[in-house]
Amino acid sequence: MHTQEVFAEWDRLETQQALAALLRGDSDAAAGRLGRMTWALLAELSREAGCPTEGPLAWAIWRKSNSEPDPKTAICAMSQCGYLPFHGYPLVRQTYPIQIDRSELTCADGSLIVAYTFKLDLPHHLRRRAYELALARLKAEWPDTSCIYIATTGQGYSARCPSQELPCTCNLRSEPP
Repeated sequence: MHTQEVFAEWDRLETQQALAALLRGDSDAAAGRLGRMTWALLAELSREAGCPTEGPLAWAIWRKSNSEPDPKTAICAMSQCGYLPFHGYPLVRQTYPIQIDRSELTCADGSLIVAYTFKLDLPHHLRRRAYELALARLKAEWPDTSCIYIATTGQGYSARCPSQELPCTCNLRSEPP
């Protein structure tokens, strides 16, 4: 068996035992089990959980970082988990800046499309907040949303501002020219 397979099996077993300890209400045992996991899995769990500042996961990360023999490894691992590395508990989340970019596109019919987007590499647990910020920026620029068309994109929102009425295409009849 490769080393990675051994660590994966170890992490799976530790995860099961940590969940069992949580179900029993023993958060110290759960933190102990979580602390025996690899840093990569702890970082993944922390990101999926939204970087909690309290509870067994945060306690396990803090205990594991304090027991790490190399402080550089502990600092890098804690920052990968989404926390500010410092000595002391409770943990403090890193503030991740969410940048909303604005871009404009003029269509052939004279209408304007304004897109408010965020980066593709944004962590999954921050996407909801990024959509809220994009919509807030759109509404700050366009307080009267009755004159624009708003659409959700994969990375934010877009607003279409028609310069003229578009022809209706709902009842098209095919007539020979």
